[in-house]
Amino acid sequence: MKQSTPSSRRGLRAWRSNIWFECNGAWPSNHTRLTLGVRREGGSSRKPFTCLSRQGREEFLVRVILLRIALGWARTGSLIDGWIDSRGWLMASDNDALPRPEVSLQPEEGWHCQHWFYRFDRMRLRTLAPGEYTDGCKDFCETLDPRSPEAPMRLQTFVVMGHKADFGVLMLDPDPLKLDRVHQRLLAGLLGPTVEPTWSFVSMTEVSEYLPTVGDYEKRLREEGLSRESPESVQRTQRYARQYEIMRRQRLQPDLPNWPAFCFYPMNKRRLPEANWFLLDFEERDRLMREHGETGLKFAGRVIQLVTVGIGLDDWEWGVTLWARNPQFLKDIVYRMRFDEASARYAEFGPFYSGYQATPQEILSQCRVCR
Repeated sequence: MKQSTPSSRRGLRAWRSNIWFECNGAWPSNHTRLTLGVRREGGSSRKPFTCLSRQGREEFLVRVILLRIALGWARTGSLIDGWIDSRGWLMASDNDALPRPEVSLQPEEGWHCQHWFYRFDRMRLRTLAPGEYTDGCKDFCETLDPRSPEAPMRLQTFVVMGHKADFGVLMLDPDPLKLDRVHQRLLAGLLGPTVEPTWSFVSMTEVSEYLPTVGDYEKRLREEGLSRESPESVQRTQRYARQYEIMRRQRLQPDLPNWPAFCFYPMNKRRLPEANWFLLDFEERDRLMREHGETGLKFAGRVIQLVTVGIGLDDWEWGVTLWARNPQFLKDIVYRMRFDEASARYAEFGPFYSGYQATPQEILSQCRVCR
């Protein structure tokens, strides 16, 4: 079913004239499935989305985004909203029929996350009066105390090795301003003039799209030859359903381990002509991430990982935080996972920050600020 362009949208006719739609099901409805493709200029031949070249897909997606933002449908007079699945279908819905999300700083699921790294200015430390020095150390410890009534839901501090920083702070909370207040209070305190931020990463927790749902797990059991009604299948599905809820919670509202060794690094997925992660279909990305995850599972009980997403929030797309029972395990896991295709071909890494968990008092002592 082709849709004519409303007269009020003539400026977008050129975009729409190159895109054809075939409606499958009643129109309009909240979830109308449309076959979506490209019609060549001056001709009637058509190509479905999944048959386009990679460059053609990129150009086509730009046009679809413009349609989503600005194009009104002749029947409903409302804006189109939808998405393209891996088969090239546009899943469209009528915005007027959907509830509007609540205006809030808090995510609909998950928490805000901030990593901060600082160093002490030794020259300025020497200029503090004795009273400022003592009171400043007390204020520093109170600001970074995870038991403080003003502390965010999760707060950890670290002594950082190397020249890049003296100490680091990891914070998570539904309220991003509560995280920022810790940083602002640290700089506004009596030791504030001696504390210099060196690097930060702003992100949010998420459940990865590659984490198999209970339905995905049931499908894998069918592929193994187990029937849905078999006792083994039922038992394994129920066990995974319990594990799945635990995994979801740990990703969205993580409990931070007290293991001593710590490592953090940001990363991107490559967009090179010969290795573009974002042009792979979901099935291939899922295969690569499953291989990557299997390597990580070999370090269960030795290393714990938290991945947060910075897309739309910071320069890097993801942040990886690792805790280990022993620093050797950090070296081992990062080395082993570099050989996975998801890393070797498609990953780009930013600066690494490593160190050891320490209380604010231990940070001041280790850095020879207050003894």
